[in-house]
Amino acid sequence: MVSVWAIAIGFIFLNSIFVAAEFATVAARTTVIRKSALSGNGLASHLLPILETPRRLDEYIATCQIAITFSSLILGAYTETHFGPIWAAFLVNVFKFDHTLAARIPVSSGRFYFSANSHWRTPAQIDITAAL
Repeated sequence: MVSVWAIAIGFIFLNSIFVAAEFATVAARTTVIRKSALSGNGLASHLLPILETPRRLDEYIATCQIAITFSSLILGAYTETHFGPIWAAFLVNVFKFDHTLAARIPVSSGRFYFSANSHWRTPAQIDITAAL
């Protein structure tokens, strides 16, 4: 179980790296980055052309968004298969849910939900009342 937690935390960390990269780039001031690049900062030298070219900045942000989405989807699918049964047992034991209902309540992650019966669902497709 420790490795399951480590993998889940690893995906959360990976997701946070992409989010931080996107936010930092969008919030960066070109003048400050240019000054750092001229004083020899290697990271600023790599970032400056991205900030100065709108197309490259758009591509950079889009790449970050794709990476965030993929890592969120993988995190959701992975954690659901490992934590879904634990979550269902918790709902049955603590809240006295019916086993069928507990198995159908999805664990959410990101933009999609992966239910315990292994079907991808968007939030609009989830109807908990149908399981009652």
